[in-house]
Parts: sequence; structure tokens; C-alpha cells
Amino acid sequence: MFKSKNFSLDELITLSGAHSIGRVHCSSFTSRIYPYNPSRPDPGFAHALQRECPQNAAINIDCLVPQDHVTPDVLDVQYYTNVLNNRVLFFCDYSLSTDPVAKATMQLYSTDFENVLWRPKFIATM
Repeated sequence: MFKSKNFSLDELITLSGAHSIGRVHCSSFTSRIYPYNPSRPDPGFAHALQRECPQNAAINIDCLVPQDHVTPDVLDVQYYTNVLNNRVLFFCDYSLSTDPVAKATMQLYSTDFENVLWRPKFIATM
């Protein structure tokens, strides 16, 4: 989808950092935590999500969870550390870690604690 809008891989990685903030309905990602599959999150993280998001919960009990369990209310580079540790909700985030070029960029961003590399690129790409 990003490619059809002429975004580069680097821009996709940069914009994906927005997954560092906000909340998501459990129904948006339960396919990653039930049943077991190779793209399943880190086991401890998956277990915590299963406690928050029951497999057969009624649609009206669809809970919200933070996209980033470490710094849920801060738009920062924690997302990239989460991806590298397979502690993300969406398959699209996990899949970025399987691409060597994307992984190298995320490793760089994950150490950018002052956001001096990532934030200006994020703003420009937005």
C-alpha cells in the first residue's frame, strides 16, 4: 500500500514509528496471539496480551490495549526496540524485522534516544 503511494522502504519504516502511540482493539491483532503461529510475539508478551484479550470475547467486550506497552503515551523510538524484540501487535510491524535493510534502519532508530535522527525524518515524511 505504501509503495503504491510512492513511499520508499525508509519512509515506511519511519512512519511505522507512529505505532509507538495510541491504543488498539484486541480484535485487530488476536490472529497473532491465537493460535500459535511463527509470527507470534515474544512468549511473555503474547501471554500478557492473552490475559488482556480473551480469545472468544464478545465483540462488545473488545478491549483496547496500548500499541507500545513501554511508553504508551509518548511518540518516540521505543517502537523500534519493540519490533526488534518481537513485542509488537501487528504482523506488518513484525514483518519489518524480517527484512535486513529495514532491520538495520530500526536498529539505528532504536538507539536514537534523543530522537534526533528519527523525529525530523518522521515530520518530513508526514
